[in-house]
Amino acid sequence: MKQDRLSKITIRGYKSIAYDNPVTLNLQDVTLLIGANGAGKSNILSFFKLLGFMMNGALQRYVEQEGTSNALLHYGVKVTPQLSCELVYQGEQRTNTYRFTLAHATEGRLLIDDEKVLSNCGRTRDDVQGIAPSYNYRESDLLKITADKAIRIRENLLQTKFYQFHDSSSNGPLRQAHK
Repeated sequence: MKQDRLSKITIRGYKSIAYDNPVTLNLQDVTLLIGANGAGKSNILSFFKLLGFMMNGALQRYVEQEGTSNALLHYGVKVTPQLSCELVYQGEQRTNTYRFTLAHATEGRLLIDDEKVLSNCGRTRDDVQGIAPSYNYRESDLLKITADKAIRIRENLLQTKFYQFHDSSSNGPLRQAHK
């Protein structure tokens, strides 16, 4: 099965990205993020890291490692109580979209508030499959769905690769003390 190409991503409310001023990237086979220091390039890449943790059933571990939901939401939970994302995958004859919202919860957690898979196979109307969250909302239920479009999106997310050549994140070599 040929991998669909991630053609567009929209991020709202994550770190330096305001909820009411989202970042939308139209992606190609190879996409370079170039910009000034502090422009948000590393935050976009760290969002892909969040997606990787989600697709491995480890969203809560990611939130813990990053320092709670307050550190992940734009200006913290008082300003931005949730974040959302839309990923659009383009196939040869179809477009599959995965949308989700993560909301702040007690003890600094982020919980799955909403998840949807949309598929448009050349029809004028989207085929929408809402994903009923599990009883605790702690991890993505995209991992459990057996519908073909959900499996394709999950596999595509797991196979998406990103590289950061000049890592200025908190764990990057630029921020480490030199011996």
